Parts: sequence; structure tokens; C-alpha cells
Amino acid sequence: MTSQVDTVELIVEIRDRYGVPRTVMNFSSLQLPHKLAEAIRDCFEALTGQNSVETRRQVWRCIRKFSKFLTETESEIALPMRPDVLVRFRNWLAGQNLGGSTCQSHFNEVRRALLWINRNSDLILHTNTVFSVPAFVRAEPEDARPLDREAIKQVLAACYAEIDQVHARMNRGRRVLAGEDLTIDERGLHVLLFKLLNIGKGVIPSQKSLKGKGISMKEINHHGGLRNLWKLISPSAADVFPFYLAILAQCSGNPMSIRNMSRDCIRAHPLREDRRSLVWLKERSNREQIADFSVKRPRSAPILVGELLEINGRLVKHMSPSERNLLFLSNGNSRPSVPCMQLLHVLLDAFISRHNLASFDFKQLRKAGAALHFRVSNDIQVPRSRLNHRSSKTTFSYIASNEVTQENDRLINRFQGELVAQSTTTSSRLTEKVELSQIDSGDTKNSSTVFGFGCKDPYAGVWPGSVSGKMCMKFTSCATCPGAIVVLDDIRVVARLIKSSTELKSARQRAMEEGWMERFNALYDGVQKIIDEELLARTNPMMIEKAKSLIGYISLPTLE
Repeated sequence: MTSQVDTVELIVEIRDRYGVPRTVMNFSSLQLPHKLAEAIRDCFEALTGQNSVETRRQVWRCIRKFSKFLTETESEIALPMRPDVLVRFRNWLAGQNLGGSTCQSHFNEVRRALLWINRNSDLILHTNTVFSVPAFVRAEPEDARPLDREAIKQVLAACYAEIDQVHARMNRGRRVLAGEDLTIDERGLHVLLFKLLNIGKGVIPSQKSLKGKGISMKEINHHGGLRNLWKLISPSAADVFPFYLAILAQCSGNPMSIRNMSRDCIRAHPLREDRRSLVWLKERSNREQIADFSVKRPRSAPILVGELLEINGRLVKHMSPSERNLLFLSNGNSRPSVPCMQLLHVLLDAFISRHNLASFDFKQLRKAGAALHFRVSNDIQVPRSRLNHRSSKTTFSYIASNEVTQENDRLINRFQGELVAQSTTTSSRLTEKVELSQIDSGDTKNSSTVFGFGCKDPYAGVWPGSVSGKMCMKFTSCATCPGAIVVLDDIRVVARLIKSSTELKSARQRAMEEGWMERFNALYDGVQKIIDEELLARTNPMMIEKAKSLIGYISLPTLE
């Protein structure tokens, strides 16, 4: 991917891998002093030249937000800029009715740009510019309702209902074009469509292209307008969307990778005639992804791909070389294209509202697919294969944030851990002196884990997906393991649990501030709930008070 720069008009073209311009950005249009606009342009090229089209577009949106701030708050933008420019930008963002995470994302990109300009350009920033600005408070993300089997069925049913509507409309378009069983009104539509397709060389032309062509807008409006006419011939982005969502849900793929799925994605199964494989490229890792499906199911992903190839095939020859072989071609407002991720998110919101579904995001479909495959098989290798992960550890992060977290209470109630002793301590035991040197000694027959649990054998391969003879990959999440040993009348164990609870709460706060809550939830959220709600809640309060005096002597590794 390359960019071309016009040093006079400060134009940057974001080009794809084929050299085709995808977005044209005019830095001169930012209404900033030329020297500042030029510095921002140079900074943009230096910092984002290697990034994807979508990433560069997002940075451009952040730059425009900064430009809007400057033009709204300063009658005249003088250089060098005021030393408190970032402080004022932060305060301005805070009043823009945006979420804390969104504000922080905009601020981070602008701060990064100004740091580059400070290093590489003179007389743009004040020598005393303040770069240390407090971060936005990120609200703790609400726990999204996990997409269970029933929720996935509802999503797919809504997709199939909309796909049927698309087929019905486009079948009518084909019938009218073919001149079959025409009504009186459709006879005029038949003639009109042929005229329009002849002018547009296979597609419905724009209104501007119709000037002087002998076709009245009155006639076009009689049949619903140009937009409805071209939706009879080729699908819009909204028409393609239910196909995309259904295929994404069935493949459990990455949203961007599925969006870039090619038209030749269907492969024959090497062993079975009743199955087909869908293959697509995950560009970030440059690895081919694959998922198998039965073709006997009328709504399986390969069948949907075949239907989509048929209804948008007319658009292929009108596409740019970079998009010609992509699957999700649609008729856009100005030209045929593949819907960008931003538009797909907008279409998702409308889809959810239209069908009265619980709110969800594209990424949740991938996690839901992992959880459902794990629930059916109870074998980590099944979702690992479906998600095309190299390592089971990666798959476990998907399972942990969905399936395992949901099942924590059930597992505890079934004594999934080997709870050797409950809080049956007598008052005489509570007053027993404990040597501080023994706090971390523990029972030599078991292995002491990070959060105070014991383990019968961390090399036994007890946890699903672990391999016998190798260290258990869930050695920091033993609350959900059937090999866990928790002795709640041992003051050393209780002290470590209290310390662990404190450290986890601190890590949660850091995760919110630094933007890695998804990772925290995947690794630690289930453990924290078990420690606080199951273990410490069942521990004798007198034991907890006694153990608090020892937590200063407990050391835990830094949680990241």
C-alpha cells in the first residue's frame, strides 16, 4: 500500500495494494495555517504509511476533529500554537457528547501527531507545550449479554428473512428484464430498465448521467425512483448485509477478514461430496482460514455465497481491480463497492433495531462460535480448529470470556475444585500463632498457584486443552479447574486470597484506564468473582480479620 502526495495542495491519496486510490484527503481543506497543515500532512505520512486503509481513515477522522477544535475555539490560529493546546483540546473533547474511550482515542492520535511534529518541525509548537494531560475516565464496560445458542438462532433467522426479501425483489427484476408474465405497469418498467442499462452499460446510471438521454424523471419516479430501480438489478449495501452477517456468524471469522472474502472462496471438500469449505485470508497474520459446511443445509454458508455470487455478478466488471474479486459487492451511492467496516457497523445497528434484537457486536459472534463449539464438544481443539488458531491458549481466551465465565457458579456448586476444607475453624485455631516465615511455604504435596490455590499436579493435563507433562496453561486461573485445592481454614491461603482480590481490583482499574478490559475479562474476571463471591464469602470473618495482618508479607507477580 502506497500514498502519493501533492506538496502544493497538500493532497494525500490512500491507495490499496493494487495502487488504486481508496480515499483522497485534502489537508488544505482543514482551514489551518499552511505550515501547520503541511506538518500534519507529513506527520500522517510518516506515522501511518504502513497501516491499513481502515486504520489510516480513522487517523484522518481524528485529525479532522482536531482541526474542528482549533477553528471553533480560536478566531485566528497563530504559530507557534499555545502551550496548553492539548489541555484545551482535551477539555473540548469532554464537551462533545462522546464516550470516554472515543475521546481518549481521538486524543491519543492527536497527541502522537503533535509529539512527532515537536521532534521534526520548527515553530509549530510552543517550546513549553504540555504533553502530560490526564486521561479520560473510561466507564467500566457493561457486561454484554453473551450470545448463546438461542440468540444466534434469532440473529440467523432475521438474516434469512431479509435474504428472502432480497431474493423476492431481485427475482422480480430478473422476470421483468426477461419479459415474463408482465403486468401492464411492468411493460413500461421492462422498457425503462433496458434503456437505463443501455445508458449505464450494465448498471443503472446516476441522475446526472441521464441528462440529455431522452428519459424523463417523471417516468423514473413513477416506478419508484433510480434507487429502487437499481435495487431490482443489483444489491445495495443493505441487501448484502444479511449475507455478510450470516456468513460471519457461521464461519466464526474475524469481521474484517470475512468482509474481504473473495469470490472464489468455495472449495471442494477433500473427502466428502456433501460438504464444501469456505476459505479466506486473514491479512494480519497472512494465514489462510478455512471452515467446512454441509451443502445439504439450504442456509449453510457455501449456499449463501453461491446466492450472493449470482445476485451481484453484474457488478464485477464495474469494480476497481482491488475489489473485483471480492464477494460482498454492492451498488453504492456513487459507484459499486464493498461496504466499509464503518458502514457495516451502521447497518448492524439498524438491523438490531429493526428486528428488536439484544445489542451485540461483530466480534461477539466469533466468541459465541468458540463457546458453542466448546460446549458441544468439551474439547478445546474443536473451537481451536474452527477459529483457525495456531495455539490453544489463544482459543482459551475466547472460551474464558464467554463459556467458562458463565459457568463459574455452576462449577463451584459442583465442587469443581477439590475444596478440602470449609470455614469450620474454631476460635482456638484462629488464635494459633503463625510464623511469618511460613506464609508462602504451603503444603509441599501440592503446587502453590498465583492466587493462593493449591494444585494436585500442574503437569497432569487436567484442564481441557492442557497437555500431560507440560505446565498447565491456566495456572493463573485455577478457580475453574477440577484440580484446584483451596484450604479456607489455612490463614496463609486466606491472606493470599485477600491480597489477590486487592491486586485484581487494582488491575481492573488499570485495565479500564489503559484500555485493555477485554484482556482483563478474558484472563482474570472469572477468577476475581470466585475469590470474592465464593471463597472469601464462605470464609469465617474472624479468619479474614486475622489474615489481613499478614497480607503485607505476601508478594504477587504483576498482573498484565
